Amino acid sequence: MVIRRTSIGLAACVALAACGVEESSPQGPVGTVSTPGAGMQTDAPGAPGEGAPMSSGDPAPQPSGGQPPGAQPPGDQPPPAAPTDPATPPGGAGAAAPPTGDNGPAMIPMGPVDGDPAAPVVEIPGIACGGVVNPLAIAAANHTIGGREVIVDYPCGKNEGAHVTFILNLHGTMPEESLKFYQHANFSAYRLATSHNLVQVAPKTKAASGQWGNGDGGVDEPHLLEVVDWVYETFSQFQIVSMWVVGHSWGSGYASRFVCHDHFADRATGVVLMSGPSPVACSDRVSVIGSTGEVDTGNPNLEGAASSHGCGPRMDLANVGETQIEAWPCPAGAAGKPDFVCRNYTWLGRGHQVAPGDWAHEAGVDDLVNAIKSIE
Repeated sequence: MVIRRTSIGLAACVALAACGVEESSPQGPVGTVSTPGAGMQTDAPGAPGEGAPMSSGDPAPQPSGGQPPGAQPPGDQPPPAAPTDPATPPGGAGAAAPPTGDNGPAMIPMGPVDGDPAAPVVEIPGIACGGVVNPLAIAAANHTIGGREVIVDYPCGKNEGAHVTFILNLHGTMPEESLKFYQHANFSAYRLATSHNLVQVAPKTKAASGQWGNGDGGVDEPHLLEVVDWVYETFSQFQIVSMWVVGHSWGSGYASRFVCHDHFADRATGVVLMSGPSPVACSDRVSVIGSTGEVDTGNPNLEGAASSHGCGPRMDLANVGETQIEAWPCPAGAAGKPDFVCRNYTWLGRGHQVAPGDWAHEAGVDDLVNAIKSIE
């Protein structure tokens, strides 16, 4: 790994994205979480209007429990996906709850979904409810799990029994410790914690490479499994109805394997691959959603997975703000709604960097979260 710094210190310029970090594409064998190798360099071109951005991500290693078809950098072969139906709407940028739109009805928790009104409101001692927000865009940790810093978001004012969605949000390549929580801002579902009943945890790798499972001494996978178990135990007063693994760049490739881990085979619902298409070995039983910046590379090809679930053909949905959306409509299951969701999001004007100028559009993230909620 080679790290070149601009004259402005990397950690000091996170908020203004005044420095650049771009990673190369490691191509070593990818089979276990401790696979070595990776490259990173800085001085990437600046994102329009945001200063020079910081880049994050390439192919990812695979944790045990997944198949080992080597990791692929963004732009290589897209991953198979588990399909679903276009059943969610747009949300205004920055809006807590998206309004009804051309892409379907807004998924806003109501009534019994928010728990038993006669039961206590769920509050976790020492962890404030609601999304963790930082005016400088990259929030700080608000908890530790197994001695490692994490960001935990969970809904406010929800009673015991409320139906919630668990999202494990994995960053891409980022060796700079102070910047590893960028993914919490990039995939900004924290804004919807209360309106959409989300429990989200953003952890950080221990690897000096800044890449999950790459030079981590074998500690990343056990930590992530501990995080998953912690969520199900800590929020047991809620009813966790689905679990999603979201990953950006290298984190996307890692997520494509981790979501298939046998430890939570009966819990995992889907994976979101952001700027890092990678095969999903268990796409026959989980939903797969892809997303890529317009000037990035590597839109995933979801046709195969969509077809395997009887979904499709592909259709273009109405744009949501500056986000283009493709969907493969899936047939209704036993519950009267699709069992899978299969979509691809293109963030117009965005690239692969991790500065604010390349982060996913908030309105598009709103719609993506609605898609996740549409199959619960």
